[in-house]
Amino acid sequence: MSRTVCRLLALGLLWLGVMGFADPTLLRLHLTPVHNVTHLFTGFLAFCVGFGGSARSVRALGSLLGVAYTAFGVLGVVAPGLLGDLIAHAPGLDAAALAPDNLLNVCVGSVFLVVGLAQSRSEEMRRSYL
Repeated sequence: MSRTVCRLLALGLLWLGVMGFADPTLLRLHLTPVHNVTHLFTGFLAFCVGFGGSARSVRALGSLLGVAYTAFGVLGVVAPGLLGDLIAHAPGLDAAALAPDNLLNVCVGSVFLVVGLAQSRSEEMRRSYL
């Protein structure tokens, strides 16, 4: 199940990365080229791991991207100017303007965290039966 969710997240991130170049305000997000490349890169990683990685790599990537995306979501609330600088956006973004980005980042991060934790839990259960 974790591998399937990782694959779906990968496809969503790849779609968002490509579509962000066509429409920088897609879904009311602030999609700069840096932001789009980040989505493409993390989507590519999730795609590779979801389709060809080991259970351990699914767990590791889920945990890593889960922490990273959740941290960016929180950073957008706590320090929106810093997040704007990181995604190379024009100055003047506040937490209210970044609300759609922050919500998406926290949701994606939470799902990736569940992928990492669910994968490790299922491995533990499988080992206990062997």
